[in-house]
Amino acid sequence: MPAAVVPALLTTGVGVAVAGGVSAFTFAGMAAGWASIAGSIATYTALGYASSALSPKPKAFSSGSTGYNVNTVTSAAPSAYIYGETRVGGVVFYQETTNANKYLHRCIALAGHEVAGIDTIYLNDDELTLDENGLCTAPSQYAGKVRVNKHLGTETQEADSDLVAESSKWTSNHRALGVAYIYVRLEFNSDSFPNGVPTVTAIVRGKKVYNPDTAVTEFSSNPALCLRDYLITSGIADSSELDDTAFISAAVDCAEQVSSSLGDQDRYSCNGSFTSDVAPQEAIQNILASMGGMIWYSQGKWSCKAAVYTAPVVTLTEDDLRGSLNIATRNSRRDAFNKVTGIFKGAETNYFESSYPSVTSSTFVTVDGGLESELELNLPFTDTSTTAQRIAKIALYRNREQLKVSGTFGLRAMSCRVGDIIQLTNSRLGFDAKDFEVVEWAFGLTNGMTLEVSMTLQEISSTVFDPYADETLFESNNTNLLSPFYVPTVAVQIDQDYRIINEHITNVLQVVVSSDLAEFVDYVEVQYKKSTETDYKILGIGDLGTFEVVDIDTPLTGSTETITYNIRVRAYNNLGVKGQFTLASKIVEADTVPPDAPANFVHQLSGGTLFFKWDASTALDLSYYELYHSSSTTAVFGDGSAVTVIDKIARPATSVTYPALSGTFFLEPYDKTGNGGNTASLIVQPDELPALGVTETDTENPTFAGTKTNTTVVSSELQLSSYATAPSSGTYEFTGYIDTTTSRTARVSSELSMTRSHANAVSGEVNWDDIPNNWDTWPGNWDDWTDETAPFNDFNVTIYVASTNDDPAGSPTWSSWVVATGEVTGRAFKFKAEVSSSTNNVTPSISVLKGIVEY
Repeated sequence: MPAAVVPALLTTGVGVAVAGGVSAFTFAGMAAGWASIAGSIATYTALGYASSALSPKPKAFSSGSTGYNVNTVTSAAPSAYIYGETRVGGVVFYQETTNANKYLHRCIALAGHEVAGIDTIYLNDDELTLDENGLCTAPSQYAGKVRVNKHLGTETQEADSDLVAESSKWTSNHRALGVAYIYVRLEFNSDSFPNGVPTVTAIVRGKKVYNPDTAVTEFSSNPALCLRDYLITSGIADSSELDDTAFISAAVDCAEQVSSSLGDQDRYSCNGSFTSDVAPQEAIQNILASMGGMIWYSQGKWSCKAAVYTAPVVTLTEDDLRGSLNIATRNSRRDAFNKVTGIFKGAETNYFESSYPSVTSSTFVTVDGGLESELELNLPFTDTSTTAQRIAKIALYRNREQLKVSGTFGLRAMSCRVGDIIQLTNSRLGFDAKDFEVVEWAFGLTNGMTLEVSMTLQEISSTVFDPYADETLFESNNTNLLSPFYVPTVAVQIDQDYRIINEHITNVLQVVVSSDLAEFVDYVEVQYKKSTETDYKILGIGDLGTFEVVDIDTPLTGSTETITYNIRVRAYNNLGVKGQFTLASKIVEADTVPPDAPANFVHQLSGGTLFFKWDASTALDLSYYELYHSSSTTAVFGDGSAVTVIDKIARPATSVTYPALSGTFFLEPYDKTGNGGNTASLIVQPDELPALGVTETDTENPTFAGTKTNTTVVSSELQLSSYATAPSSGTYEFTGYIDTTTSRTARVSSELSMTRSHANAVSGEVNWDDIPNNWDTWPGNWDDWTDETAPFNDFNVTIYVASTNDDPAGSPTWSSWVVATGEVTGRAFKFKAEVSSSTNNVTPSISVLKGIVEY
């Protein structure tokens, strides 16, 4: 920011406006949003790690979820939170040069709150040694060239005296109250700073947090205390809305010492930064993830729990039930995983994000049919690989405790709350004091005016939190019942896939067979047929998983026909007992999805040549690109002004050259089934091209008096004469020629304007039966159609030119016809148009037709 602007932004008491204004607005939004949640769906429901860890594909972090890692120069930015100890960059909210640009002064905001300490300072990746005056003494490269003053962000801090003394703009009123920042002075020296202004970062001991157990506010990296602080400072809750008993209990669990390869350490710690514009749910989830915990809102208070096993609070039996139990026995195959990977950040990685050692269970891989399924569990606020692995293993084990039970219970369940572990005994289900965790809890009156408690219970066990647990127990602890003759039904999902094999598109029907009770399935039998056939064929016999019908019959592109395939699947248990068929079907349709328009379509002019390049299309079945040109710089694709200049640019090409012309160029990708329609465009302005002295034009409209082959003039427009049956084509040769009087290299182009005309079209009406293709492929907006002129791309006009070095008035020898774009050598030039249509009863209707020669 220019130094002159800064004093106007900073005033006494306000401090640095960079964080203050934005944060205040953000906090108000948080409070309103979470108050609504607290009053509705979250009232008695546990949110956080307990449920999110079951998702195999968590959302990516937002841009501010890891705070500032570099130096951002701006006058207004979200403030940063820092909890625990981490290395951060910050916002440059003031900078100025003095002494004839000898010194650069920078104020860098690290956090929008007071911090416990600003420790090590880095320039780029070099750690600085500072003396008692803040002057750098090492490395030698920066010795005497760098000064750093640290300000912890108290509400009483004074303006930096060194900056006040050396600046004519920074005064004692500029105190930056409540903002932790560093003031850095750099002395210009090309040897010290060969790459320009360095990035300044610092290891910071972050926010002081209140401990309700000791009634002391001090620095702590305890996740439970950090979470409590965030709920209050963000405006989500005030202290009266917090269940401090639960937060104290969670804090004690987090602080418990555990052994690791790095020595004894806290069970969980929170060390990270994020900006105030991060969604509250994301910020809370990241803090919760650092303790593998959960949070819920119940009876007017927020509570939380760390990922530790707690003793059951009550045992419920059949006598406590007030209705039937609903049971979900297993997660879907999609939600199961047997490997956990992710990133963490801390001193162990020099505070760079790095992957912690992945956690894989060979037992679970075997149970899953040998297929490895991965969960990416990123832990941005976890600072050691050992802690990250502990959390990852808990996520892995939690995922294998898959039984979920919901039902209504008597008043003995009033002693439970969300987060408690209870035991459930039910002889019919084979539950003998089996552990469950309460994830939802509510109570109310029945129609008979009696109180009852509704609960949702998630299977849990102490082995979830034991890093050395016997992993086979997770598959055998669901129930003590076993039916040797039981065969579960299977679920069938059918998808259609396209693959390119030897440059040909192959259609594949994928049949995914799964079961919530995979342990009772020895193998499955899959059969298929077309719906028009009588007998099923065996597709395969094998394990649960994917079966494929390769090279299935599919309708042709543009066809409205459909083909239906019927599938039936049944399971066999390990005694050979077969189950009932599960029936499914799939309607196979023609591929109608065109490749996306190429990205970054740009051009470069060199002499008389245009160089085009673009990003490759991501379509698996990409075949080629087609390049169009219109002489108009306001052309829209499909308006009839563009002609094909290169009809096939085969993949994998992402560039092409073409003679220099002004106007609009369109690039359209096509797939192997002929689908196109998404175009990229760029404009070459006339003043970009080398200036030429003379422009001569051969204009044929409106009389079109030239030589016609299957073309005719209708209402002053040139059309095909016969076009009832596609494909149809014709030619029109211009009446004369353009004579430049001497042989030369000239730039030739054309001007064309046309619309789509139909033999049965009536002005202002549309004959639906005559419009081609199926409805899903029709272009344009139905509400805007006034005639059948939508860009179906089923007609084309190409302008050609021939040249001669002879006197055209004599007996000249003309060259072959070439597309009339770019540079052509000769004395005289003549033009012709080739007209074509690929749809019955459709013809282009040409209103403007010109040949242009410039030299």
